[in-house]
Amino acid sequence: RCVSVSAVLERMVTYDRNSVTPNDVKPLPKELHDHLVLHADFIEEIVQACVTGDRKLLTQALGRDPLLQNMRQDKVPEMIGRLLDVNKEYVHQGFF
Repeated sequence: RCVSVSAVLERMVTYDRNSVTPNDVKPLPKELHDHLVLHADFIEEIVQACVTGDRKLLTQALGRDPLLQNMRQDKVPEMIGRLLDVNKEYVHQGFF
């Protein structure tokens, strides 16, 4: 699999007085490539959920977040509810 064509990727460049030149990019090791594809997909799901106010998609995506793997999965919706409530004025009202 590849990273979605709509994904925004950062890369190193060289700046000088006259131009900005992208640095050469070597192929990534398979393990790192696979990890980055999963991460890009995860971020894309989070953004999609936030743009549409889709709480179910947000819950599914955060349930797969490697940083939350030690958290009881039945606690993820509660955490999301708290985060959304605290930030209610800033997030899509479809979440409520």
